[in-house]
Amino acid sequence: MHHDELADPDAPCNAPREDVLSILIATDNHLGYAEKDPIRGNDSIATFEEILKIAQDRAVDMVLLGGDLFHDNKPSRKTLYSTMELLRAHCMGDRPCALEFLSDQSVNFPNRFATVNYMDPNYNVSMPLFSIHGNHDDPSGDGLAALDLLSVSGLVNYFGRQREVDDILITPVLLRKGITSLALYGLGNVRDERLHRTFLKKKVKMLRPIEGTDDWFNLFVIHQNRVKHDKTNYIPESFLDPCINLVLWGHEHDCNIEPVLNAQQEFYITQPGSSVATSLSEGEAKPKHVAVLRLYKTNFELESIRLRTVRPFVFSELVLSEQPSLRANDMKAAQKLITARIHELIANVKAEWVEQWHTENETQAGSGAGAPAAAAAPEPPLPLVRLRIEYSGFSTFNPQQFGQQFVGQIANPKDVVMFYRKRKTGSAAAAAAAAASAIFDAPETAASRRATQQLQLDGIDEALLGLPDKLDTVRVEDLVTECLKVEEELLVLPEAPLADALRAFVEKQDNDAIKEFIETTLRETRDSAGKVDAPTDDLLVQHIVMEKSQKSQSHNAESSAKYLSQRKATASGADDDADGEAMPAPKTTARGKAASTATTAGRGRGRGRAKTTTATTSRASTAAAKRKRKAATDSDEEEEAEMSPSDADDDDDEEEAPPAKKTRTSTRTPAARTTRATAAAAAAAAPKTTRQTTLNFAPASTPSGDGESSGSQRVLPASFTATTPSTRGRGRGRGKK
Repeated sequence: MHHDELADPDAPCNAPREDVLSILIATDNHLGYAEKDPIRGNDSIATFEEILKIAQDRAVDMVLLGGDLFHDNKPSRKTLYSTMELLRAHCMGDRPCALEFLSDQSVNFPNRFATVNYMDPNYNVSMPLFSIHGNHDDPSGDGLAALDLLSVSGLVNYFGRQREVDDILITPVLLRKGITSLALYGLGNVRDERLHRTFLKKKVKMLRPIEGTDDWFNLFVIHQNRVKHDKTNYIPESFLDPCINLVLWGHEHDCNIEPVLNAQQEFYITQPGSSVATSLSEGEAKPKHVAVLRLYKTNFELESIRLRTVRPFVFSELVLSEQPSLRANDMKAAQKLITARIHELIANVKAEWVEQWHTENETQAGSGAGAPAAAAAPEPPLPLVRLRIEYSGFSTFNPQQFGQQFVGQIANPKDVVMFYRKRKTGSAAAAAAAAASAIFDAPETAASRRATQQLQLDGIDEALLGLPDKLDTVRVEDLVTECLKVEEELLVLPEAPLADALRAFVEKQDNDAIKEFIETTLRETRDSAGKVDAPTDDLLVQHIVMEKSQKSQSHNAESSAKYLSQRKATASGADDDADGEAMPAPKTTARGKAASTATTAGRGRGRGRAKTTTATTSRASTAAAKRKRKAATDSDEEEEAEMSPSDADDDDDEEEAPPAKKTRTSTRTPAARTTRATAAAAAAAAPKTTRQTTLNFAPASTPSGDGESSGSQRVLPASFTATTPSTRGRGRGRGKK
C-alpha cells in the first residue's frame, strides 16, 4: 500500500466496508490436468480448493475466473464431480450476498433460466462465482462448454460467450454495492488470428451504461495470447478500449499479478497466471498467486496472495562445456555431475518450501490463525525439477532411464532433464528452421516423433517448446494444407471445410466430424452430378472440380463458425442413422451374391459352368476373408505387443502441453431472510422492476444523458480512437503490494 493511500478518502482501504466491492481473481486453474498421474493427479483440485477457501476466509463478494477452469474440453466425470463438490461446499451458504444486479439477466445469461445464481430462489448462494471460457474449455462441436453444465446447475455464472465471432458485441454485467458500481465485461476465448482480424475490421463493440457513465468501474476479462507469437497470433493491448479501468488477462501462465499501467490506453493490466504448472518451462516455475481486488467508486487496490498448495517447482540450466572438471565427451563424468546437480536442486527447493511455510505460518499465528509459530513444518511434497542441459561437445543418454534413480524423490522422474544445443547462426539456422517447420507442419508419425525429439536435443524448437499449449503454434489449417501439397490434389473434398472437420475432431474430440463431412460431401456431389445433362467422364470431372472450387471460394470465417455450432444437430442425426443401419453381416452377404450373379451373367456360359464359377468364387471369397481376419488379428497383437507400459504413461504425462430466497433492497444493509413461500408470494405481488433495474446504454464517447435515446442499448463507434480519456472515471487505481 502506498503512503498517499492512507490519506486518500477514496482509497478502498479507507472507504466504508458496505461500499467496497471485493473480488477474488484467478485464471487458468486447469482442473483435471494430469489426473491419471499417481503423484500429480490431484494437484489442480487441491489448489482450486485453496483458492475457494481464501475467498471464503476473506469474505469476498464474488469470485472471478479468467478462463480455462478445466484442462480438457470434455472433463472426466471424476473432475466434474470434484469441481461441483467444491463449489457447493464453499460457494453455498447463509451469508447474504450484498451485490445488486442491475443489467438484463436474459442478455448476460442467455439460457432457459436467465438468472444470476445468487438471485435464484432455489439456491442459497453466499459467494457467487463468475467465469468466462478459455481455449481449453471452450464450447465444443455440440455447442456446449463444460461451464454450461455448471451454469445450468446453478453453481457458476457463465458469461462472455459470443455467438458471432466476426461481429462481437460485448454487453457488461452490471453490479452495485453501496455507491460502488461495476461494469464487468467478458470475452471468452476466440482463435487469436480470427479475433485479431475482427479487431482490425473494427467489429468489436462494447456497450456502456447511459446513467452515470463516468461513475462505473470498467473491468474487462479476456483469455487470449498477450505475448506476440506470430504476426496475428496475439491481441495487442492497444486494441482494447481506453474506457477500461482494469484488464484481467488470462491464458498466459506466467504469474505477473501486480497491476501494470498501459500508458497509451491508460488502463491497468493484471495477469494472475495459472494455478498449476502444466509444462516444465521457466515461466511456470514462478511462485503462483491469486489476488483480492477491492473497488471503491473508480479506484481499486490489489492484494496478492501466494498459493501454498502448489507443488514446488525448480528450473535450472547446465552448460557442460563450461564445467572445468569435465573433458569433452566424457559422459561418465558428465552423468555424475548432472546427478549431483539434481540432488542439489532437490535439497534447495525443499529448504525453500520449509522456509516459506514457517514465514507464512508465523504471519497467520500472529493474527490468531494457523498453527503455533514454533510448530514443525510438514514433509514437503515431491517437487518438480527440470534441468536444461546444453551438451555441445558431449553425447546424450536416455532421460527416462536416467530419471529412474530419482523415483520417490521428485514428481517427474521421466523428464527431469532436457538436452539442447546452442542456436545455430546464418545458413545453418535457416536450414534448421526449415527442418523444424517441415516437422511441425506435417502430421505426427513415428518418424516425425523421432525427428522432433532430435530437434529438441538440438534446441531448434526451443521457443515452441516453451509454450503452454502446442496448438498455439500448430494450426489444423496448416496441417491440412501441407498434407495436401501433392501432385494430384483432392478432386471432390474441398480443403477449407475439411480443415474445419479436422479441427472439430482434434480440438473438440468430435469423433464423427470427419466421417460425416466426407459422407455429406459425397452425397451432395452425387446429387449434383446426377443433374448433368448427357454426362461423359470428362464432363463429370469438370463439373465436380467446378463445384469443389465454388465450395472453397464461398468458405469463410462465418461459414466455419456456423459449421462448428451446428455439430450438435449433425451428431444427433448420425446417432439416429447408426441405430437404423443394417447389421454388417447381411450387407456383406448381399454384396457377395450380387458379385456372383454378375460374374455368371457376364460369362454367358451354361448353367453347370455358372454353378462351378459361383462355387469357386464363394470358396475363394471365404478363404480371403479368413486370411484377412487372421492378418488383422495378428496386426492387432503386434501393435499391443509394441506398446509398452512406459509409452502409455508418457501419453498421460504429456506436458504440452436458497431453499429460502434472499430479499435485497437498494439500501446498504442486507435485508432479512424469508422463507421460500413468502419470497415467492412477495415476488408475485410486487412489480418485476422493483428488484432488478435494466439500465440504458450509450456509446462510449457520449456523455451521460446526451445524444439520441432510440433504444435501450447503443454500440460504440466503429473506431475506438474516438473514445477520449475524459470518459474515464474520476480516479485511477493504485496497486496494493
